[in-house]
Amino acid sequence: MICINNINLSSATITIQGGPSDTFIFNVTGPGWGAGVHILNNVKTTLVGVAPSQILWNVTAMGTTVDAFKLTTRIVGTWLVPNGSFILDKAR
Repeated sequence: MICINNINLSSATITIQGGPSDTFIFNVTGPGWGAGVHILNNVKTTLVGVAPSQILWNVTAMGTTVDAFKLTTRIVGTWLVPNGSFILDKAR
């Protein structure tokens, strides 16, 4: 389990490396930036030995928005935002 407070990434690469029996759980607990937004702008995810089904993003803060945008944004895994919203704008 990996704990993250807030996400504010621009032109970044996230590399997740592991094996076929590994599971990655990212708990995002913070309220986000500005008006409660976690930003993924022009972000690419690279997987090494891991399938998207092995990755869970759990965003837990109340009223939070996850905003993934730009044509070059590539995010993988399952995203849970039970107390907020997820915006996917022009991403792949």
